[in-house]
Amino acid sequence: MNLFKELNLLNLIIGILPVIFILIFRIYRHKEYVLLYIYIVSNLSVNLIDSFFPFKKLLGFEDNYFLFFVDSFINILLLQKFYFPQNIILKTIAFFLLAFVPAIIVFNGYNFSSLAIIISFESFYTVIISYLFLISLHKIFEVENLRKEPKVWFSLAFLLNFIIRFFFYSFSQNLLSYSLDLFRFIGNFYLPLTEIIATFLIIIGLNFIRKNSIYL
Repeated sequence: MNLFKELNLLNLIIGILPVIFILIFRIYRHKEYVLLYIYIVSNLSVNLIDSFFPFKKLLGFEDNYFLFFVDSFINILLLQKFYFPQNIILKTIAFFLLAFVPAIIVFNGYNFSSLAIIISFESFYTVIISYLFLISLHKIFEVENLRKEPKVWFSLAFLLNFIIRFFFYSFSQNLLSYSLDLFRFIGNFYLPLTEIIATFLIIIGLNFIRKNSIYL
C-alpha cells in the first residue's frame, strides 16, 4: 500500500462529497452561492482529469501544467466575484492577475517554475480576499451568528488550503534543490491532507446553507 497514492485517492473521493451534498439537498437553488458551486465543480473536475486523464494522452502535452494554469485563472475570477463583486480595487487586482497568468507563461516558459509562480500569486490573492471577507463579516455579525454563516466556513477552508499552497509553491524551487524526497513528501502528503480538511469545512458551510433555507 502506497500511503501517498491512498491519500490522494481519498482526497479525490472526499472531493466528490460537496457535489453530492449540493445535489441531494438541492441547495444549488440558492443563487447567492452559485459561483461557489461552480468553483467546487471546477476544482473537482481538474483533480479528476489530472488523476485519470493526463493531457499528454489527450492533447499531446508532456504534463498537465496547462490544466492548472486554466484552473488558477478560473479560481481568481470566481472568488473575486463571489466575495467582493463591487470592489473596484480587488476587481482591478484580479484583472491584473488574470493578465499575469498568460504573461508569465510567455516570458518564463511553459514549465513547473511558471506553474509555481502562478499558484503562489493565486494562493496569496485567495488568502487576502478570504481574510478581508472574514474581517468584514466580523464587523457585522455577532460571534454566535458568525458560526452559522456559511461564508465563514468557506473562507476558513480557503485560508487553510491556500496558506499551505502558498508556502509550498513559493519555496518549491528551494525544496527541489534541497531534497526531491522532501518535496514529494510535502506535495503528496500535506497538500492532499489540507485539501481534505478544507473540503470538510466547505461541507459544514453547505450544511448551514441547508439549515438556513429551512427557516426561510
